[in-house]
Amino acid sequence: MIRPKRVPGEKPLFWTGSSKNDLLAFPEAVIDEIGTALGLAQFGGKHPSAKPWRGEGPGVFEGLAGGSTKPERTMRFDMPKRKNKTEVVPSSGNVFSDLGISNAEEKQTKVRLAVAINEIVQDQQLSQAAAARRLNVNQPKVSALSNYQLDGFSVERLMNFLTALDRDVNIVIRRKPRSQKIGRILVSAA
Repeated sequence: MIRPKRVPGEKPLFWTGSSKNDLLAFPEAVIDEIGTALGLAQFGGKHPSAKPWRGEGPGVFEGLAGGSTKPERTMRFDMPKRKNKTEVVPSSGNVFSDLGISNAEEKQTKVRLAVAINEIVQDQQLSQAAAARRLNVNQPKVSALSNYQLDGFSVERLMNFLTALDRDVNIVIRRKPRSQKIGRILVSAA
């Protein structure tokens, strides 16, 4: 598999040992939530349920799936240690595709758009009420967006939020490289 070039700002993701297979043993909703958390981490974001893993040092987080305070199982995500010869497999570039989620391109696009929206709201120091007024939605929708609960948002709606926050959204359509099996959607913030 040829790994596509990373989008600016994207951190690499690696599956170590049995981590991917272990994750795939969870229910689909948990896989989706952890996929969202990993997608956020790739672009410098942090899922609201991610907590620092005590005693493991900076950059290591545990995720609590399902919003539970007592997870059935905790997943640890950090950079692989190459000393023990554990198999390390690079991500395809779309964690949702890696996990076999059917609408992987749409999910990844939503996460990247939501990261950009939340960064703008934070940079402009908008309260949820002020953000709701700017985006022409109610405050619970802003709360869902800030917690990356994106099922109630279309890609088009998220792009409209960006224009409401005084951002341009450029869509460029071009032929895919021969090295890729199918075309893909890329979102990068300038």
